[in-house]
Amino acid sequence: MVHTQEKVTSPAAYLQAERGRAEKHEYLNGQIIPMGGASTNHNQITGNLYFLFRMLLDEQLYNIYTIDHRVHNPITQSYTYPDVVVVKGDIEYLDDAFDTLLNPLLIVEVSSNSTFERDLHEKFVAYRKFSGFQEYLLIAQDQVLIQKFYRIEGDHWEIEDFNDPAQTINCKSVQATLKVADVYKKVKLA
Repeated sequence: MVHTQEKVTSPAAYLQAERGRAEKHEYLNGQIIPMGGASTNHNQITGNLYFLFRMLLDEQLYNIYTIDHRVHNPITQSYTYPDVVVVKGDIEYLDDAFDTLLNPLLIVEVSSNSTFERDLHEKFVAYRKFSGFQEYLLIAQDQVLIQKFYRIEGDHWEIEDFNDPAQTINCKSVQATLKVADVYKKVKLA
């Protein structure tokens, strides 16, 4: 799917327009990027992850959100809709609209061929600027492939690839272990 981009004058103009729209758009590097519809595989993986994190994490300590929650990074002036976001402790919001998170701990993006480069480069660069952000999972929806990035310290990241359903992923930021097979449960791969 080809996504057209439109230039905006400011992040504030984006946010005002976005709050008045029915469809979602992301804001990266001064560009408004329309979000297309998600595939069945994308929705299944996102649902699997939400379910797994809900089962594994203490709901007194963590809040888990899916794509309907916008994340704002004030340093990069970006606004995105990650597929899954985990917040530890108190939730910080941009304002009293309570629709834009400021303090993600773990972010998951489920990628397609058309979104992989943006998810890996533009979005991950913006996410890394969050001071409390610790872990990023980039998950392919058309093959078994998960890339995990974990902040060691500062701008230094540990990277691991998972491409075997028998593997397990240790999400260090939330002390949870995911089975790759569970992430891809009921996903139809070619």
